[in-house]
Amino acid sequence: MSRAHPTTSISTSDETSITVRGVDLVHDLIGKVSFTSMLYFLATGRLPSESEETIVDACLVTIMEHGINPSTIVTRLVSDNVPAEPQVAIAAGLMTVGGVFAGTSEQCARILVELADAVARDGAGAVRATAARL
Repeated sequence: MSRAHPTTSISTSDETSITVRGVDLVHDLIGKVSFTSMLYFLATGRLPSESEETIVDACLVTIMEHGINPSTIVTRLVSDNVPAEPQVAIAAGLMTVGGVFAGTSEQCARILVELADAVARDGAGAVRATAARL
């Protein structure tokens, strides 16, 4: 019984290379682009400008801080009690996410949409103006 090979338009590989969006991963990307640039490249098909990378990087740093909030506390407690089943802890944490503590991603998205509109309207100076406002 033959099974179809999975396909993607984002990357390909063979015995000697891995190509991501038409670019050689080993020779042209690894060690030459940042994690943030690679994430942007995968999502959009192009490398980000310096200001785009700065904004995406700031968003990633912001959402990495989870601190002390209900979903984090629940996840940690369940993880301590069921250490062999990480999916249970993840599910428990996700079940407690609500609008009170999980709004930062949505707020970040709103700021990015507003920033994109401002850059289109006012140019790159809008990035500095947004950063100063925040």
